[in-house]
Amino acid sequence: ASPLLPESDAAAMKQGIECTKDAIDAALREDGRFELLKLLGKGSFGCVCQARCLESQEIVAIKLLPRSEVRPG
Repeated sequence: ASPLLPESDAAAMKQGIECTKDAIDAALREDGRFELLKLLGKGSFGCVCQARCLESQEIVAIKLLPRSEVRPG
């Protein structure tokens, strides 16, 4: 089991970000390249988690932002 925090914090929820295990797992599964290891931190603009790259097995940090905060380009 991943040692993730079970609840989203109020600041993150105001921005439409869910920093729950299920939400982070879903985002990483959608991408398909990473395995969630643990939540490193969360704040008003997103979550940072530790993950393993499935191709290289490298351990990485990933910042998850709501789609509304991501600008194309």
